[in-house]
Amino acid sequence: MTAGTPTPALSDDQLPFVSLQVPAHNEPPDMVIETLTSLLRLDYPSYEIVVIDDNTDDETLWRPVADWCSTHGVTFFHLADWPGYKSGALNVALREYTDSRAELIGVVDSDYQLDPDFLRRCAPLFGCTVWKTSMPRTLKSPYDRTSCSGLKSPLTSPINIRTGLEALTVNPSTPSAW
Repeated sequence: MTAGTPTPALSDDQLPFVSLQVPAHNEPPDMVIETLTSLLRLDYPSYEIVVIDDNTDDETLWRPVADWCSTHGVTFFHLADWPGYKSGALNVALREYTDSRAELIGVVDSDYQLDPDFLRRCAPLFGCTVWKTSMPRTLKSPYDRTSCSGLKSPLTSPINIRTGLEALTVNPSTPSAW
């Protein structure tokens, strides 16, 4: 996606609910909080932020982030001695901490800042075309997420989508997505 990529015009109630997941491991708290502050400034009507601290032993690194999250409406959880590294932590986030309304999952590095209009420009594109590896799969319409043409069977696992800096995933378990 580039700044010139055309975006379908959708009203706020037509935009998908997005879960932004921020994994962190041994990160400076000020840097993580700066990233989270930028995510709270997104111009988008329906999203959540989930912070996953993955096996940080030093509580002075993750506790300030947990405290900040508790006062800013951001979901935070700390995993201690958890297997699977970042992917293991993200799997826990998907299973246990992601809002059931989520139709898209975005993974944002804990040291990255999104432009305020990123989700408004990007999320509607996933109502039109879903990419799995290099094969395009097109939904019936950006306004109708109840069916998907070009798919031989319903999706049974999330599709990971790289946007260059973030990974977005279409959540197939969300009934309204298909």
